[in-house]
Amino acid sequence: MVYGNSDKLVYARNSLLILVSLFFCFSSAQGQSLSGPLLGFVRDTNDLSIKPIFGIPGAAVLGSGLELPLRFLRVEFSLKTDYAIAVTEWDSELVLLRNLSGHTTFESIFQGDSRIEQIALSRNGAYAAFLSGNVIRVLSGLPSQSRIIRELYSPAERPVITAMAVNDDGEIAAAFSDGPNGMVYWSGKSAELQPIAAAGNVSALAFVRGRGIVIADRLFNEISLISGLPSNPWSIRLADTADDISSPAALGISDSGSRAFVANEQSGDIVIIDLAGGKPERLSCECRPSSLRMLRGQAVFALTEPAGGPVVVLDAHEDARVVVVSNPIN
Repeated sequence: MVYGNSDKLVYARNSLLILVSLFFCFSSAQGQSLSGPLLGFVRDTNDLSIKPIFGIPGAAVLGSGLELPLRFLRVEFSLKTDYAIAVTEWDSELVLLRNLSGHTTFESIFQGDSRIEQIALSRNGAYAAFLSGNVIRVLSGLPSQSRIIRELYSPAERPVITAMAVNDDGEIAAAFSDGPNGMVYWSGKSAELQPIAAAGNVSALAFVRGRGIVIADRLFNEISLISGLPSNPWSIRLADTADDISSPAALGISDSGSRAFVANEQSGDIVIIDLAGGKPERLSCECRPSSLRMLRGQAVFALTEPAGGPVVVLDAHEDARVVVVSNPIN
């Protein structure tokens, strides 16, 4: 979008007004009750708390942590249904956090003998998956009546899981590696993991409705798409080093399912891939992106988790840009 001088002044004035109103929201907020436009949530890696982001991309601020007697090693948010699943710091318990935008409540939904190493949440928030020991458990009925509906056992020859995803139908994608060699598996409604693609070291997986599974391979610096599930899986390369893929750390999919976003951890570049074809685009975030956590909007993602400081956000709804969410508390 191109702005004239008067348009730029109007945009700047409106952004300033939003920021001022947000600061008043912070000063008057009581307890856990949130006010003002809510962009989403992030986990602070410094104090392991959950913090809201108020505002819109380009005019947003980070709120203080939700007042909860827990700290979280991992967390996944469902913005559509206002809840999260999280792994607690001390005992690796899986908890369900309801009503994030109001008076948040929490309850335990799983506690086992082994630590929970991975968690994933479907896009619509109806399903979740988590890895504990060598077992992937699938939850449904979220957030009101959560229950375990399936248990999948890790392949004996691939002991280390590197990435996991679950879709809106409860299907599972999981990547395992023994070091130099890896394999991606898929599971539908059965309790078995079916190998679908050889890989190196898969750092991220993402389901795309109607298309298949997007795979980010950190070892080979490749992004590929697995289609033809379940009967005839086949792979197509979407991007590689020629497209500036370098140590991909995270994947994100636009709300429409038409684009994939790749965060390169070392270079700080974001690569935007049109899944219908075409040359991928590159955008520098001038940061060290570690995630593509979905926020509210068609294609808005948190690229970093705050460590007592700001958050870097990708806004790719129209012309892709990177903006910083400030932390007025510090």
